[in-house]
Amino acid sequence: MSDSIRIAWLGGPHRLLSLLLSAMRGGVPIVLVTAGTAVLLLSQVAAGQATIEVSTSATKVQVAEPFTVEWTVSASADAKVAFPTIAKQFGEFDVDDSTDLFDIPSADSANARTWTRRLTLESIVTGELTIPELEVQVTDKSGQQVLKSNPLTINVTSVLEERGDPTKFRDIQSVVDVDLPKSRSNAWFWWTVGGVTGLSLLAIMAVAVLHRPRWVTPKAWAFEELGELETAVETSSDSSESAALKLSDILRTYLLLEFGIEDSGYTPDELLLAIDSINSIGSEASDRLGELFSLADQAKFAGLSISPLEFESAMSDARKLVAQIAEINETRSRRPRTLEA
Repeated sequence: MSDSIRIAWLGGPHRLLSLLLSAMRGGVPIVLVTAGTAVLLLSQVAAGQATIEVSTSATKVQVAEPFTVEWTVSASADAKVAFPTIAKQFGEFDVDDSTDLFDIPSADSANARTWTRRLTLESIVTGELTIPELEVQVTDKSGQQVLKSNPLTINVTSVLEERGDPTKFRDIQSVVDVDLPKSRSNAWFWWTVGGVTGLSLLAIMAVAVLHRPRWVTPKAWAFEELGELETAVETSSDSSESAALKLSDILRTYLLLEFGIEDSGYTPDELLLAIDSINSIGSEASDRLGELFSLADQAKFAGLSISPLEFESAMSDARKLVAQIAEINETRSRRPRTLEA
């Protein structure tokens, strides 16, 4: 009987009235017909009625601690739900974030849907604060209505609250004997590390002493370089032009070292003038050095070919000049200085 009434209700009021008259003619008591119709009408009204629920993730928070509040509206599938615009401040709370989940199918009924708004709130004010009611407008076939949520109270506490009272002492527990674990001695490990480290340092010091650079005089350096150049020429590994340029470079470097002159890009002539201004080496030695420098320049720029005999003579003159200049400079450095009256 109730299934017939439900079908008639879906078909319209005329069909429902026709079914009620037929039921009464068939001997069905009027009380049962009326009761079944009322129950059906109430269930249909309840199914189409929109509702709003509010929930919060916490009712007690600390200052500046965020929490969430959700408002969920349940209504029929054909309903239009309008939530109000949310500003940066909602009641006594600051709004950190806002999320909307609208028109979601309901898990309870196929003909119902839900609309949810989630706000993340916080406050820097302590005390009992109130989340105000939220008004939501719902429009469906039955008309337009405004749903209002219940206000909520949130207790916002300071981080300094609810600490222990320093004047109320708790009894100290009695002493409990605990067996200390026996630690293994690692002395052998540290002795080994120390011994290996010491031996390594001794080995490094020995290598440093053996390989430390030996200091040589400018004269000894020049003789060593001249000997290596002479050997290279004898084995024909260097051309006459290259040999002359190396000879000029050896003499130039020797003069800079012997007289402690900083290399500032001096030409050979400029270098001889600088040496003569601080310590004369004699005109004969200066002229012969100039000839050797000129020989290298002619081989480099004029393409002059130097014979083995000429190169041997130049090498002999270079050795004599190095020895002579070193002796003159050493004798002059040992001479006592006197003050002029």
